Amino acid sequence: MASAQPVDLSKPTRTHPDGDGPKPQPGVRTPTVYEDSELDADTAQAAPRAPVTRGKRVLGWVAAVVAVLLVLGLATVAVLLTTVKTDGVDAQREGFIQTARQGVLNLTTIHYATAPQDVQHLLDGASGAFAQDFGGRKDNYIQVVQKAQVNSDGTINTAGVEKVDGNTGVVAGGVHREGQQLGVAYR
Repeated sequence: MASAQPVDLSKPTRTHPDGDGPKPQPGVRTPTVYEDSELDADTAQAAPRAPVTRGKRVLGWVAAVVAVLLVLGLATVAVLLTTVKTDGVDAQREGFIQTARQGVLNLTTIHYATAPQDVQHLLDGASGAFAQDFGGRKDNYIQVVQKAQVNSDGTINTAGVEKVDGNTGVVAGGVHREGQQLGVAYR
């Protein structure tokens, strides 16, 4: 068996069925090169593709997996940010409600035996014009509560936020108050 001779592919060759050009060597595949004018739709062939190596295939899969993980990560971050924002709003509303509840309880719960401490609790949670005005009259209020022997207990039945504007909230609620004055019960 004869050994195959190397073929120089850098030089154009012409192999036609009519016998022009060099003859193909047995066992060696020789590419056919045509001039542009000789090409027609029947003989045109796609340019040969470079072989896809295993490394390129793995790299493609890695890129696809990274892209999917990136999209999932971004979606997760978006959901978490929405949840954190919602939790922040809920926490703010709950803070408004708790502050209002405590303020109303401090305002409606007073006992003549502990009047100075009860008034101080009320002033500790008060602010603005009310705190300033009531703070200036607290001693007179304590004397009236003690002289009339007032015992008053407030209960919050319900409370909810009506409006939020930045760091300010309006809370509405239902309050029940029971008490006694000079030994006479009232509601």
